[in-house]
Amino acid sequence: MDFILTLALLLILLANAKIAGEICERIGYNAVLGELLLGTLLGPSLLGILNPSNEIIAFLAEVGVLFLLFEIGLESNLKALLRVGIRATMVAIIGVVCPMILGFGMFMFLGYSFLVSLLVGATMTATSVGITMRVFSDLKKVDTVEGRIILSAAVIDDVLGLLILAIIAGLAQGQELSIYNIGKILLLSVGFLIITILLGVVIMPSIFDYIGKLKAKEAIVCFSLVFAGFLGIFAQEIGLAAIVGVFLAGLLLTRTNYAKELHFKINSISSIFIPFFFIVAGAHISLTAFTSLNSLTIILVLLLLACIGKIASGLAVKNVASSLIVGIGMIPRGEVGLIFAQYGLTYSLIDSSLYSVLVTVILLTTFITPILLKKMLD
Repeated sequence: MDFILTLALLLILLANAKIAGEICERIGYNAVLGELLLGTLLGPSLLGILNPSNEIIAFLAEVGVLFLLFEIGLESNLKALLRVGIRATMVAIIGVVCPMILGFGMFMFLGYSFLVSLLVGATMTATSVGITMRVFSDLKKVDTVEGRIILSAAVIDDVLGLLILAIIAGLAQGQELSIYNIGKILLLSVGFLIITILLGVVIMPSIFDYIGKLKAKEAIVCFSLVFAGFLGIFAQEIGLAAIVGVFLAGLLLTRTNYAKELHFKINSISSIFIPFFFIVAGAHISLTAFTSLNSLTIILVLLLLACIGKIASGLAVKNVASSLIVGIGMIPRGEVGLIFAQYGLTYSLIDSSLYSVLVTVILLTTFITPILLKKMLD
């Protein structure tokens, strides 16, 4: 009976996630927003129908986040990333450094530990390009200078953010906090990134050309998932986060002749698992955090700093109007920011109250960006 009830709950969650996502898409927002709000509604803070600690649901959420990073990697263009223009590179670097320093500095000032402050700063570095590109697409301005810069810079943001997460993962696993250890983790992360990309670019196309000749049904999809899984395990074993390895796997597979086919088929599978990650992320939100004036103040100040940090990234674009458009377009944090917050909660770096604050700021950046962008682009 327990199996039937659990299965029924999973099916209901998945169906409602798609409905909530569709509603948000129709009003101009990302489906992720609907899935998060659904989780909050069903979670312990409101209806209490969903227990995010349920082993099966928690496992599906973990699988979902791996699929999410794998898909982000598949959607990225390694060749374009390596050849990205200087303006997009500068936008990305400023868009990571400024929010990182502002978020980190604010929480150090408030008396939080170095590691917690680092996690908050890291959460502020990500950029969810989906929200921004939706607005650009609606106004038929994706293929503009601003659109191309934001697309490229957002990918670099994610890569840099994952490197920062690798440092946090190493420190969270008990490594002593010191300049030496931070440098060692960073060197290991960069080395892992460079060596994996170099080997992957040389080896992966040939391997997958051979796999493509196999008669076993969907061999390409199966071996791509195996490759991503083992690269994630390897990353975890050397002290990085598994999601770093999975992201790299997706990035490397874009160099094969099966990239488009893989993206289409993986997307079909991931659309089942990824919603569980966002539902669980929403269910972990504690609404009691918003009854405190202190929490509300932190949310407003952190939101302001989150916006300022990304708007500053537009300074790398010389034209004043374009600078502001690019800066605003970099504001939404979205999926990667949520992954950082969820990581902090899972490994007990932050409590549910601070997690709720971070997720709220991420959601608010998602809400305000379309409004500001449409005013700038109309």
